[in-house]
Amino acid sequence: TNAESRVGDFDFTTLSIVPGVMDYNGLRYRILDLPGVIEGAHQGRGRGREVISVLRSVDLITIVLDPYKPDPQYILSELRRAGIRMNEIKPKMSIVRKDRGGLNIMAVGRVNADIKLLESVCREFGIINADIVIRESMDVERFIDGLVGNRVYVPGIFVMNKADLPEFREAFESLISKGFEAIPISVSKSLNIDLLKERISRAVRMIKIFLKPASGEGDDEPLVVREGSTVEDVCLSLHSDFVEKFKFATIVGPSVKYRNQRVGLEHVVGDGDVISIYIKKG
Repeated sequence: TNAESRVGDFDFTTLSIVPGVMDYNGLRYRILDLPGVIEGAHQGRGRGREVISVLRSVDLITIVLDPYKPDPQYILSELRRAGIRMNEIKPKMSIVRKDRGGLNIMAVGRVNADIKLLESVCREFGIINADIVIRESMDVERFIDGLVGNRVYVPGIFVMNKADLPEFREAFESLISKGFEAIPISVSKSLNIDLLKERISRAVRMIKIFLKPASGEGDDEPLVVREGSTVEDVCLSLHSDFVEKFKFATIVGPSVKYRNQRVGLEHVVGDGDVISIYIKKG
């Protein structure tokens, strides 16, 4: 990544946040090498608050282990205490607060808790009058996550470094036996680095689109957006005026059936799309 991040044979070689850039498949990814997460990080130990603050804003978390500390469970526990849910999705539940009428909790999916207990939890969080609809199977902890609303849900991958060491195989197999999927690498020997880049790219799920004025040549530099983004998301990334004055857009690319097809704000863009946005005058 062209960053001077130290590599050592001891724990916590990285003592500060080291930024870098990873080029892969025509895209540039900003990589932040963070100090190791230690027990008590969620309470501020070992620059924990600074590290946690960064982790709450990233698109992907890569947890790097080694043969001497192969168990990521304490790291996941610290992230959990800090409100970070790695490789989970936001609870499928809706909350509509009311002025009166009490609590009405309706479960579409299976709830592994008594409704009376959930009502008690709601009152603990100051929710007295509300209609709550649960649309998935969930336990009390996940119900609380949905109530609180300040959790962040971040994809993550596990990496075990130092694959060139004799101790590596046993530690790696132990990690896999616990149900974790991990990528074996060796930074010092440049082993599986391209594989790691590919996995990062796949997990982040970014695509390239190109903007083209209504008249003239298109941009050579792509605009990078998250997979599943709509034309409205593209407009907002440029300026909110593009949404307010939007007429239509035309697209040449894989997301449409024919060249220069007209689409609206709700259209989902595809990798490699060339997009022209038309706005109202005045």
